[in-house]
Parts: sequence; C-alpha cells; structure tokens
Amino acid sequence: VETELMLSDLESLEKRVPAAQKKAAQGDKEQKIVASVLGQALDLLREGKRLPVIFITAHADVSTAVAAMKTGAVEFFEKPCDPEMLVDCIRKALVLDAEWRRQDADFVALNDRIERLSPSERETLAMIQAGETNKAIAARSSLTERAVEMRRAAIMRKLQVRSVAEVVD
Repeated sequence: VETELMLSDLESLEKRVPAAQKKAAQGDKEQKIVASVLGQALDLLREGKRLPVIFITAHADVSTAVAAMKTGAVEFFEKPCDPEMLVDCIRKALVLDAEWRRQDADFVALNDRIERLSPSERETLAMIQAGETNKAIAARSSLTERAVEMRRAAIMRKLQVRSVAEVVD
C-alpha cells in the first residue's frame, strides 16, 4: 500500500515537471537548472533510488507540498526561506543520505553473502526466516536437530550476524 501511495504521488509530481520545464525553457538560467535537476531527481525516484530532496518553490500549493512529502522529500520550503533553516536542512539531508547509502551498502553486502550460501543453506535460511523450529527444520530436511543447529551456526557465521533476529530482519 505504501509503495502504491508513493507511486501515485510520484505520478502527481511527474505531471508537474513538464510544465515546470516548459516554463524554465522560457526563463532564466537558474530556472533551467532547477527544472533539469527536478527532472533528474524524478528519474532517480522512478528507479527506486532514495534521495533526500528539499523542495523550494515560489509557487507552493498544498497538493504539490503533500505529493512532494509523500514521495520522500525531507523538507518543503516556500520562497523566500530562512537561509539558516535551509543550511540546517541541507546538513540533515546530507547525514540522512550518508545513512541511506550505508544501509544500501550493508544490504548489498548481505545479499552477496546470501548468494554464496549453498542451496541447502538457503533452504534452511528460508525456514529460519519463516520461524520454523530446529525440530521442524530437521524433519523437513531429513536431518538431525544437531545437524540443523550446526547448519544454523554456519549460516550465521557466513552471513556475519550474531543472532537469529538479524537473520530474520
């Protein structure tokens, strides 16, 4: 539902970009840059990339502000805005972006480690994630409970996690 909501909000913003770009084509250099960046930002959002976007506009309306925030904008300012507030917001957005990049890198690294598991380990991992007990995993896999415990330990070591909660998460 959240993804559908974001997609509809993204579509709402997409409808506004051509008008902004057309207006910018007739405007000054600053307007052209802003329209270009807005178009590029929307392209990245369409690709599923997370961006800490700060919207600044001289012509705010509620529907644009709501759509921008639902699509993931970290802030929405109406011109003229307080420069100190803007700088503070930019700093927060940079911290947020660094955190998102770290999380993305962690996810990619974990996914790579999962890909290196053997087929039987991936099958066991799926059962662990489904909340199966060692006894149930043993019965389904034709293994002893001790073998499941050893496989579980090997999976956790290979995934570089310390607890089952990290595996399930």
